[in-house]
Amino acid sequence: MKKSELLSPAGSFESAIAAIQNGCDALYLGGMRFGARAFANNFDESQLQEVIRYAHAYGVRVYITLNTLIYDKEWKDACEYIDMLYNNQVDALIIQDLGILSYVRTQYPDFEVHASTQMHISNESALQFLKKIGVKRAVLARETSIEEIARWQDIGIELEVFVHGALCVSYSGQCLMSYMVGGRSGNRGACAQSCRMPYTLCDLSTNKVYGKPAYLLSLKDLNTLEHIKTLQAAGVDSFKIEGRMKKSEYVGYITSLYRQAIDQEQFKLKESSLEKAKILFHRGYTDGFLFQQKGSKLYNPYRPNHIGITIGKVISNSKTRIKVLLKETLYQGDGVRILQEGEDYGFKVNLLYVNGLLANKAESGSTVEIECHEKIQEGSVLLKTSDPILEKEIRDDYEKIKRRINIKMEFYASANQAMKLIVSDGISIIEKRSEDIVEIAKTRVAQKSDVFDKLNKVNDTIFKVEKMDIHLEGELFISIKALNQLRRDALNELYEKRANSLERNHVAYQSPLLKPIQPQSLISVKVNKEEQLKAALATEIDCIYVQDRDLFDRYKDERIHLCSGRVEKRGYDNVTMIQDIGGLDALDEFECDTALNVCNINSALFLLTQGAKRVCLSWEMHQEDSFAMADELKEKHQLIGVLQHVVYGRCEVMVSEHCPINASILDNDKKNCALCRKRTFALKDKFNNHYPMDNDQDCRMHLYDYKVIDQIDKIEEYLKHNIAVRLDFTFESKEEVKEYIETVLR
Repeated sequence: MKKSELLSPAGSFESAIAAIQNGCDALYLGGMRFGARAFANNFDESQLQEVIRYAHAYGVRVYITLNTLIYDKEWKDACEYIDMLYNNQVDALIIQDLGILSYVRTQYPDFEVHASTQMHISNESALQFLKKIGVKRAVLARETSIEEIARWQDIGIELEVFVHGALCVSYSGQCLMSYMVGGRSGNRGACAQSCRMPYTLCDLSTNKVYGKPAYLLSLKDLNTLEHIKTLQAAGVDSFKIEGRMKKSEYVGYITSLYRQAIDQEQFKLKESSLEKAKILFHRGYTDGFLFQQKGSKLYNPYRPNHIGITIGKVISNSKTRIKVLLKETLYQGDGVRILQEGEDYGFKVNLLYVNGLLANKAESGSTVEIECHEKIQEGSVLLKTSDPILEKEIRDDYEKIKRRINIKMEFYASANQAMKLIVSDGISIIEKRSEDIVEIAKTRVAQKSDVFDKLNKVNDTIFKVEKMDIHLEGELFISIKALNQLRRDALNELYEKRANSLERNHVAYQSPLLKPIQPQSLISVKVNKEEQLKAALATEIDCIYVQDRDLFDRYKDERIHLCSGRVEKRGYDNVTMIQDIGGLDALDEFECDTALNVCNINSALFLLTQGAKRVCLSWEMHQEDSFAMADELKEKHQLIGVLQHVVYGRCEVMVSEHCPINASILDNDKKNCALCRKRTFALKDKFNNHYPMDNDQDCRMHLYDYKVIDQIDKIEEYLKHNIAVRLDFTFESKEEVKEYIETVLR
């Protein structure tokens, strides 16, 4: 079985220490810009240098997240940032933006690149393309099943898989909900977590409401500790723990559990270990999409946040105290939450009473009183959500140097010669000589045991002496001060050697040259349903895109073009427009839809060199930036009409393998349950906005924005800048489709 890497998150230097001391093989972290966790502490340049040196000294690799979309106005800063990372010995970059990917592969051919999960890599063609352009590793979409991983393990590209932590309900890189609702882009590291908000399932066809508001899009946390051997056998190269926003105690403890799961032949998760993990953070646990879990096994409709563990029940209350029967130990200072009808109430246990007396601890089975000035319902459940004593135990454990690098020492001393110390870690050999000359002993003769004790004083370093050979010739006097200095010099030099030991592998890549591109239709439409297709065909529009393969096969018309899915599992036969990078390998010529997230000219040029005839810009692209990009393509590259912009339509804000319709009504594992056929469901938020849903042929849920973007009055401006325009129809009637098309064709 292959040796798999354990990859841990670091949102702070303390988290990095916690992860390394608990056995991670690699760290992933972000700098101050261009990372998908803008609200983590992150690292400035000096902090990056420090953490990289510390990690490399332990043989731990460091990957930097540069996994956001880049606008043209940021391009220069991004390039300077990449150069800084390269010169500071970063092992690899984790990249989402295609323009940045192309830039790094051409300008830094020995800088290792990992394709971020935000690329939503979900088929073999995507992996083949990444391998072809020299990407070392693909971070697979979290929706990838273990069966798919097993089929892909021999492609020749490393496969990285998330094994623990928060799950996005949408395919990563394909969620625009936070951006469309509040302008905070998940693709720019500022996700507002719209999926963790309450929604009500509504049937728009009948106005029927299913149940009360619930967290219908909030997935449980992934936990695969007991599946690690299965994942190793499937060919996973790197096990990735999510958590750059989590506390260092969480990072350290979860890393330690996965280290055990990887290293132990017969790992069995102890209940006590699981309880500690739950106290640190969880939203409920799931095996996730990896093992094709659905419904209530996958999501938590009751609470979107940390739920800790149940420790008791409220049996009575007064104005200032609640009486609780405990089933677990409770300490003064613990964080707790009371679950009750209406609103939960969380607080820190400041005053704890046992038998009427103040106490700092209460055992399981005891009845206690806790200071609380809220009105609490009898029978309410008490959760423990933080435990300072547990956190201190974990912190104390990783703050001492418990991870050591084994070394061998050879020491030589003879009269009238300098002492010589050779230190080796199995990779590097350091040889140091003392400044002082060894003298013949006049009184005390140096003993091997004395030398051993001094040379073995390494507890304040990262090293552990595994073997020591001491060679003393004659009766010698050895200066303790000189011996200590010799040891310090040798170990310091070895540390520096390890801290600066990065070796880069050159992987050549040259982007293809631009080919002549024939002009395409300047006005096109995309339809979602058969009646919309019929309405479009009844007009003079000459370019119609459909995503439904059955519709494409039934209607033989040269104006109709097939668009692949945002998540494509069926292949690319007859496809004209692609929505993921798998199409770059499968097709020689194609058009690109919004899902490829093009926000800068270099991304557009990369796709055009790969065979794209036209690129539809991201929904996150601003109008003035679109105009500037089109103008530059014309002036510098003589490219006209190669960009497209959606000027009318509902933005598809999510695509998901989780179906809140089935989960809410049936909660079974059945695909194609038919609930959504002939009916239109929507999720209603607390502001009474309705987000309509549409499930595709593969029972994949597509969630649309509550509002329609309408820039039809700006079409002339787009055309003036040589940008083609497109109208996207989702839930419009055939009459509306015909009316809109005829309006723009006039």
